[in-house]
Amino acid sequence: MMNLPLVHGWIASGEIALALEGKGYNQLQESMIRFQEAKETGGSELQLSTGAAIEHFLQDSASQLTYEGLVQLHAELEERAVAVFFRNNHFSTLVKVSARQYQGCVFLLATDEGFKEQSKIVWEKLNEVSGDTMYCNSDFEEVKLDDQTSEQATMAEINRIQEADLRAKQETEDLELARKMQTEMNLASQPNSRPPPRPKSKPEAAARAVPRPDRPPPVPVSVPQPKQKKRNSSCSLS
Repeated sequence: MMNLPLVHGWIASGEIALALEGKGYNQLQESMIRFQEAKETGGSELQLSTGAAIEHFLQDSASQLTYEGLVQLHAELEERAVAVFFRNNHFSTLVKVSARQYQGCVFLLATDEGFKEQSKIVWEKLNEVSGDTMYCNSDFEEVKLDDQTSEQATMAEINRIQEADLRAKQETEDLELARKMQTEMNLASQPNSRPPPRPKSKPEAAARAVPRPDRPPPVPVSVPQPKQKKRNSSCSLS
């Protein structure tokens, strides 16, 4: 990407980092699906504890920025560095300023729609996870926000977080649907797989449960035999 590094600040530490095990975002979503299944079916203690830790991390860092990641960004980026910053499923231009008053500070190019009427606001200082920060002009001089602009900036940050939550929820639902469809396809491809029996309706099951009365045996019919004529024992000769 024009030889610019792609960076982010979504980093965990301590026990949370051990639970994440270096997984990517999609892998974490798959872990959350397995965690929900484990809660319903009664999984192992390790599955439940690991899933709970991942769920807490995702909920606690919905803005895709953590304090650990913020510290690492400031420590690893060189002075006057320019990079592409990923957060809230958006890409932003990031610079590390070498100006005397802000030496070592990291700034983001202010491109939110809430600032389109504020021509003086060019840079947003990246020094807070919650979004409570300061704004500067093109010369990195602080710009005081009026009440209306401050409210617009707050609403822009809230909208970013809500969009990230909705997108993450949709991706989780899509991933779960894909997993179910793949499972059904795997079962259908097995040679000895049979479709599950169709459940019987109540009237049909009741009708089959009632025994039918036995039919009476057929009555034999006697067929009259033809009478034979009596023969005369004497012979008459003419």
